[in-house]
Amino acid sequence: MKRKIFFRADAAAHIGYGHFVRSLALADMLKDDFDCTFFTMSPTKYQQEEVAKVCKLVSLPSDDSRFDIFLGMISGDEIVVLDNYYFSTEYQQLIKQKGCKLVCIDDIHDKHYLADVVINHTPLDASYFSVEPYTKLCLGLDWALLRRPFLDPVDLSKKEAGHWLIAFGGSDYYNLTEKFAKLISEKEGVNRVSVVVGDAYKYCDSLSINKNVDIYKNLSATEMATLMQRSEYAILPTSGICIEALAMGCKIFGGYYVDNQIDTYNVFAEQNLINPIGDLRQVTEFSELYYKTHNDCDSSFPLVKLRYRLLFRSLNDNLLYNGMRFINYTSLSLEEHRKIWEARNHLDIRKQMDIIDFIEWDNHCSFVNSLLKNNKKQYWGVYNGDLLIGSVNITFIDENRVERGIFIVPDKLGMSWGSKVESATNLLLKEIGVKYVEAKVLKTNDVSLSFHYKNGYGEIDRDERYYYLIKEIKDV
Repeated sequence: MKRKIFFRADAAAHIGYGHFVRSLALADMLKDDFDCTFFTMSPTKYQQEEVAKVCKLVSLPSDDSRFDIFLGMISGDEIVVLDNYYFSTEYQQLIKQKGCKLVCIDDIHDKHYLADVVINHTPLDASYFSVEPYTKLCLGLDWALLRRPFLDPVDLSKKEAGHWLIAFGGSDYYNLTEKFAKLISEKEGVNRVSVVVGDAYKYCDSLSINKNVDIYKNLSATEMATLMQRSEYAILPTSGICIEALAMGCKIFGGYYVDNQIDTYNVFAEQNLINPIGDLRQVTEFSELYYKTHNDCDSSFPLVKLRYRLLFRSLNDNLLYNGMRFINYTSLSLEEHRKIWEARNHLDIRKQMDIIDFIEWDNHCSFVNSLLKNNKKQYWGVYNGDLLIGSVNITFIDENRVERGIFIVPDKLGMSWGSKVESATNLLLKEIGVKYVEAKVLKTNDVSLSFHYKNGYGEIDRDERYYYLIKEIKDV
């Protein structure tokens, strides 16, 4: 039976649709692995149709009773995902007391978090966040909450010269859409202006009189991705839609109109991901159309779904494959870590590793803590029942390829446990969509090289120190 995830996010004219859209994007990434249900207040027809494409929908009332009603629907076995500013520390505590795993999607870091995971797409420093020692921080564009069409590779040949996109959310209560459409529609070099509005936008009649302006309303994710793929430039707030445009290769003039967009604006401007134009409410002219930034977005967007599937599996604490339990290093007890630390420091294990020196206990603990903030690596202790068998780690390479490391505890060597752990690891990786596994083996380690050949790896390269190996995960 699949574990349940309850997604809790609202949308309305006064709060916009960003929370709803990005939480639903996450549900879409996870729907094949979990039993997902989306809870939102008074959903519009558009929201109902969008959720129906992904998972079950539960409508909550728009008054404050929705908070207690949602709590009453939780049994304690679920993973709960919260995305809105009004989910206080106290409300988080009520959910944690039920026994749930808790994930908070945050972009203003204005409270203390009790969550097991906090997600923020802005690449901020961890010091910005007040969290518990066990909280994993998923920060930066590596954790962008992108809808399915924006995870596909972009075809830049489809860009139309002089095609501009303008989008300011579902309601746009400042009517920035009309202002910027007027500012740029008559500019030299602007061949087409596409504006995207939502069902709460009230100014379509006056907007339609602008020349060279096409109006799109309530676009689906696929329709939006198609439009962005054609657009050369975009004028956007530094919110979720800005990240979608980055993924589609748009050259972005970005700004902000609410406080929760300022952090992202500052970081994106600093990293040359946007042409910064400041407070969008204060812009009165748009004379400079030259795009100054490099738009060098080096985030691995195709890896986003893989990361999230693995992250949410790790919240189960125990991943069970072929009878082997995989427990994330960040969930292990102190006693369990001491056993792994002792095994890793055994001479028979150290001589197989990059670092053969003895690892001090404090250094091991610091490394484990660093995994709470590491987007590239995952480490598991592997158990047969309560018996520690070994350790497995992976490093993400691309959307279907990882590098795998493994060791078996010294007193289990030579007992076929390595092949059993390898087979179980293959099942884990296959389940999350990995197709290829790479490994590197010291040239002095004939035993390990023989093990890898026996388990389906082939050589792809070598240097003075290592053999570099790869295998395709097939039916295992």
